[in-house]
Amino acid sequence: MQAREINNGRLAMLAVTTYVVEESVTRRPIVELTPWLFKPLFLLPRVLQSALDAEFAVSAFRPD
Repeated sequence: MQAREINNGRLAMLAVTTYVVEESVTRRPIVELTPWLFKPLFLLPRVLQSALDAEFAVSAFRPD
């Protein structure tokens, strides 16, 4: 378990390094470049629609 946590930490450090490099190359903040990464998933239309379809489509079309 400890090795997994170390690997997760390394992956997170690579992600942050990638953000820093991308911001330094483009001279724009990462929030501008990838705004969808900084919104909750349930606010994205495709995710919300697919979640609602998966949960309620069967009950909505159930014959009486």
